[in-house]
Parts: sequence; C-alpha cells; structure tokens
Amino acid sequence: MKKRLISENEKLIKQQSEYFQRVADCCNKVNEAFERFNYFNHELTEVNRWELVRNPVQYFDSLLLAANPLPTLKGIAPSIEKIAEMLGLDRQGFINACTMPSPSGGYRGNIPNSLFKLNNANEPLLLQENGVFTLNLEALEDYKDRFRVYAETEQDFKLVETVENIVNSINTGLQLGIINKIHVGTIYKLCNLVDSRGYECVVHHKNLGFLIEMNRKQAVKMSV
Repeated sequence: MKKRLISENEKLIKQQSEYFQRVADCCNKVNEAFERFNYFNHELTEVNRWELVRNPVQYFDSLLLAANPLPTLKGIAPSIEKIAEMLGLDRQGFINACTMPSPSGGYRGNIPNSLFKLNNANEPLLLQENGVFTLNLEALEDYKDRFRVYAETEQDFKLVETVENIVNSINTGLQLGIINKIHVGTIYKLCNLVDSRGYECVVHHKNLGFLIEMNRKQAVKMSV
C-alpha cells in the first residue's frame, strides 16, 4: 500500500533545510580558509577534507607539528603557538577564518561566533563534489519526513477516507442550501478534522495528522 502525505510542518522543514545549507556553507569556508593558510603544500583529498571540517584547528595543528624542525623532548609537549611563531605561520589567522556564526543562529536567535566543527550527525546530509560541499538532496528529503505525517496503514486510510467523505457531504449540503456557514462553525467545534475555507469545507490536515500519530502511539501502548 503506497503511503500518502497528510500533513507536514512546513516551518520546521524550511528551517532545517536552511540550517543544513548553512552547514555546507561553513564547510566550504573552512575549506577556503585552509587553501589560504596552507603553508605545508598539503594536498586535500576527499577523505581528509572531511577530517579538516570535523576539526579544522586539530587538522592544521597536526600538519604544524609534522613541520616542527626542533627535536621533541621526552615528556614535554611542544607548544603549538611557539612552533607557529618560530616558523612565521599565521595559525591565529587560520583560527579566525574558521570562526564564524553558528549554523543554528538562523532560528535560535543571536549566538556568538565560534570555531566551526562539523557535527558527525550532519555528515549524511552533505556531499562533497570536486572539493565543494553541497547538500545531499536525497538524504535531506528523507530527513524532512521526520516532520511529515503519512497515511500508511489500512486504519490510516480508512480514517482519511471517512473524514474526506464527511467534508464532501458537508460541501454538498452547502451547495444544496441544507447547511449554512453557521452550521459549519458548529461542525468544526464538534469535529476539528473539518475546516472551512470561504464557502466550502476542507480537511484540516494538520489535525488529521495529529490524530493519525496519536492513534499509532495508542496502538503501540496497547501492544506492550
């Protein structure tokens, strides 16, 4: 049985899509920053470019340590800052270039700038093509389903069909003059699965989606 979309949280879907686009943009900014501060003639591959965006400073520092010409004393950790200063490398400039507004700032209000690090949970939503990070549109579409409600079971489809039949009957009654707008308001108070749009009734898909989800949760409880 093919599932049917009943309702979706358009606001959250839009927010999440914009969020992941900002994550991809941040990854590209880190990538560009490394190209500007690549003192090591280090070639980025598809694999190590992911390592770079997961932790830019750690990646940069690993190359800096490898370039350290001084012997390392046993038991004494070398100072990254001192090595960079000695070699004349602008490590702080790289850090500043990787410090940017949080991708979450678009919908969580003002968040102070911070050093970007790609969260592992966000990786499946991204692709890397020719050194550029883009959205994985197929994975993003699957992710959006978290904010959608589908009719999937026989019980779901029976409920949807029943509500649609009620709406069609009301609209027929309105056309025939058997029901007027005042009656429609009363019907909505009794059954919030029906909504009015001008001089016709429609299915209240948001409330219908809530009911389908509630029925599923109830079914899970009953099965335990």
